[in-house]
Amino acid sequence: MNEKLTVQISADIKQLQDELKKAGYELKKFANDANNSSQSVSSSFSQLSNSLKSLALTYVSLQAATNALGASFDRALKLDAINASMTAIMGSSELAAQQFQKLSNFANQYGLNLIAVAESYKNFSSSATMANVPL
Repeated sequence: MNEKLTVQISADIKQLQDELKKAGYELKKFANDANNSSQSVSSSFSQLSNSLKSLALTYVSLQAATNALGASFDRALKLDAINASMTAIMGSSELAAQQFQKLSNFANQYGLNLIAVAESYKNFSSSATMANVPL
């Protein structure tokens, strides 16, 4: 009977050891999976962060390009309006183009804003013409 009990206890101990090995293996596998998941989540957040940074940079660049294009368009409209006014005041597009070239040279020479100089000259020449003062 002692021998049978010893064999039974040995078998139970062997089974317990096998179960503990399985549990240890499963625990290591779980830890590795958790670590991999953690790294995957960390990598995903890093990629998301990089994507958001890229999106923000793209937005800022697009906004700057839009503003530059808008400013350029506004400048072109103002210059066209000044040219049309000067053509009407001078009586011909050739005279207006010559005077505009002189204004452009003057603005460049003294570092002035061409639109401001042209607007001022347009207003002056319009007033002089209306007052019958020859230019």
